[in-house]
Amino acid sequence: YEQLDIGWAWTLKNVLMNHIPRFFGEGYGIAEFKKHNWKTPVMLEPGSDGQVRIAIIGDWGSGKYKLNGLTNNDGPACAVMDTLASLSPPPDYIFHLGDTYYSGTGPNRTPKGEETHNLVEMLKLYPNLAKPGHCFSLNSNHEMYGGAYGYYNTALSDPLFSSQQGCSYFALEFGDWIIAGIDSAYFDPSVLYMSGGLGKKSKNPQYQFLQQVKTSGKKVIVMSHHTGLSTDGGSPSRYLWNDVTNVVTPDYWYWGHIHLGAVYSTHAYSGSINSRCIGHSSMPFAIPPGMKKCETNVDWYSDTPLESGEELEALYYSQPRAKNGFAMLTLSKTDITEQVYDIGNTTPIWSLSLIH
Repeated sequence: YEQLDIGWAWTLKNVLMNHIPRFFGEGYGIAEFKKHNWKTPVMLEPGSDGQVRIAIIGDWGSGKYKLNGLTNNDGPACAVMDTLASLSPPPDYIFHLGDTYYSGTGPNRTPKGEETHNLVEMLKLYPNLAKPGHCFSLNSNHEMYGGAYGYYNTALSDPLFSSQQGCSYFALEFGDWIIAGIDSAYFDPSVLYMSGGLGKKSKNPQYQFLQQVKTSGKKVIVMSHHTGLSTDGGSPSRYLWNDVTNVVTPDYWYWGHIHLGAVYSTHAYSGSINSRCIGHSSMPFAIPPGMKKCETNVDWYSDTPLESGEELEALYYSQPRAKNGFAMLTLSKTDITEQVYDIGNTTPIWSLSLIH
């Protein structure tokens, strides 16, 4: 998954196939968008202590691969799940913010079955964590590179994701909370689905969906694949920020897409919207030096070195590799606790609890 990895060539081929109309055969064009009114959200089931624990992983669908410096030979995706399995209590739900590599393909695109091998089968390696109806996954730019066929026809048709009812957007409810998972990729007007956006109101039912979320009167948590802010937190994203906030003002917003973990402060452009990036759950990434320049906007970012003694690594990279990680949300009927973890560490490296 390095930048010069020849495997990325498959992505180019799949993007080209998206422009060939569907009537030429299975796998051509883009899969049909699935609609649902979601007037009745999915009711989340709490654990024995009356709280709901949600593991948030982003850009996690890499499958197994060896990452230099990581002792787990199966790679970061497994290291994330192994760490989740070590937590007590474990999560009740797993929420994937999207990106299955290289193109989230189904059986009719090459390489065949990435959505199966790198997402679904990986989750099924951990049956005590990933339970049918307790997993959710968002559409993303990489799923769209495969025409979203793997996403719709493989992932969402599996019992793991049955609570989504075949849809790329959905509403979950618990106590005073409502979680809106949105599809920021399918209608994205940007080139190669890179910016994220909801597109035209006349075509996308998610505007009406977000209006329903707003009128619920509950505290809103939005989850998307694409970012709401620039990486430094100083400005809104090109389309998605306004597309969402012109309809509803979320209390919390989690996204992935950027291979980084970051918690934005109230000084960031998002202000009182608690904004977090959890896009660092599997792909290799370096500690970003630029984040030190925007500490006013950022309360925390992923900067734990993957390994000690980075001299050799520094010969090849301007910055040392960082540890992958994930987030945990713990919801009571009225309150919330947010935690971020590094792989291999069952003590959170950032945590915040708020009583609402």
